[in-house]
Amino acid sequence: MNKAPYKMIYNDDGFSVHNKKPITSDLDERELDERVNQVVDETVDSGVDLFLLSTAYHRPNYPSQVWEPCWEEYKEKGTFNGENVDPETAKKKSFYPMMILARTGRDFHQRISERCKERGIAYGASIRMDDKHHDGPLLGIHSVSEELAEFYKNPKNYLVDSNRSRGVALNYERKEVREHYLALIREMVERYEMDVMELDFMRLPPFFPRGDVEKYCGIMTDFMRQVDEVCHEADNNISVLPRIPSTPANCRELGLDIEAWSKEGLICGLALAMKNCTPWDLPVEKFRRITGDEVPLYTGLERSAGRAFWADNVADGEKAAQSSTRWNRELFKGFAAGRLARGADGIYLFNFFLQGNKQYFDVLEEMKSLDGLRGRPKAYRSTTFGATIHVEADLPEQFPVEVPGRRARRFDISLAEEPESSTVTAHVILDRSVDPDEAWLQLNEYPLGKALEVRTEPPTGRKIYSWWDIVEDAAAVVFNVPPKAMRDGLNHVVYRNESVSNPVKVLGIAVSVE
Repeated sequence: MNKAPYKMIYNDDGFSVHNKKPITSDLDERELDERVNQVVDETVDSGVDLFLLSTAYHRPNYPSQVWEPCWEEYKEKGTFNGENVDPETAKKKSFYPMMILARTGRDFHQRISERCKERGIAYGASIRMDDKHHDGPLLGIHSVSEELAEFYKNPKNYLVDSNRSRGVALNYERKEVREHYLALIREMVERYEMDVMELDFMRLPPFFPRGDVEKYCGIMTDFMRQVDEVCHEADNNISVLPRIPSTPANCRELGLDIEAWSKEGLICGLALAMKNCTPWDLPVEKFRRITGDEVPLYTGLERSAGRAFWADNVADGEKAAQSSTRWNRELFKGFAAGRLARGADGIYLFNFFLQGNKQYFDVLEEMKSLDGLRGRPKAYRSTTFGATIHVEADLPEQFPVEVPGRRARRFDISLAEEPESSTVTAHVILDRSVDPDEAWLQLNEYPLGKALEVRTEPPTGRKIYSWWDIVEDAAAVVFNVPPKAMRDGLNHVVYRNESVSNPVKVLGIAVSVE
């Protein structure tokens, strides 16, 4: 399999054109093409070299002959997911622009593919290997196609286990499920000229019952061989890029044998991810030990830099408070530097919507090179929220954690080496204010001593963390950091609570470079 040469990958949800200027039936051919071209042009101009276009939420966004297109239910019944949709409301739905394009004889994927070629970047189709945006059984009930309805309504095709991270997921142990997806993959390969076929296993695990991991890894590896064969039959020898969970152990537990895929040359790279969360601490080096140097590794950032999540009462069924930290230039650079310092070959943008982040796209080109990032203003931070219902796929969470009086706790953070001339501070986010003499910190082999200051108000302008939005008494304990304490890759932070009796919760850790 060809080795992926990319440094910056952008995964478009496949329906982003819906969020541009409206696509309506009164537009002429030139205007229709311009609206679709814009989806590619905005990313190419920012330094993206592989554009991935999502194919379907169980329903394709192109005129498929093997799965039911996303607009078919509305066209035939005037409904969407079983609910009546009037013409004006339909214009606001994600399927509408695809339906208009199809009516005019245009194929969304074809135009995107052509535009990528015109702009000199690679194009790939991203296939979600399962998805819960629209439940399979509901699709069965509302599908126009009787054959697909029977597939989605067949309970044998599902995993039903209340203890799993999803209530109902497709069961890849069944040949019928694998053939269902192979049909779509074959059609995409035969229909479109593409460089990459992404198999998105993060939408959504699990894929097998609990139990026989070796058996399930064998089944999925055989499926990957079939995909590889289909892609090799294409004229341009399409490469396969899986998007997978956050640790090698998680992958294997879910039936994804990345070691076998790498040894057999079934993949051109791996996109490493968490579910709906930016994985600042993802262990790239653990994947590298398994895959070797010939398999490029990409780590994904999501639509927000991180999420604060107060999860204490989730088990009791109460809604958890959460808040997102918006991206800024310093966070972008810190994320890229930390990822590249741990051995990543490139950065992968997922659910990274242009609407909220377009003003920062000028930073993407800088994020391709670690040497170019050193010494520049940036902010590193730790992952503070994983989608906890997806514990089989995500990293274990470090925060929040209580530190009793006269006790210490160790945390991990990804950093890069910075020049001696840099001004560096560490920020430990707590659930309450403390006296500076009570907070002591170590970074790797260097004691940083007591806190420089304690900030009880959120910073104005750009934030590193959003805990202040949901924790009333949140505070940031700030420490001076000698740049020589930082090293490329995994770094260890020890926070010590010097209070005799008052415990404190650590909510997150960040390192800022000026």
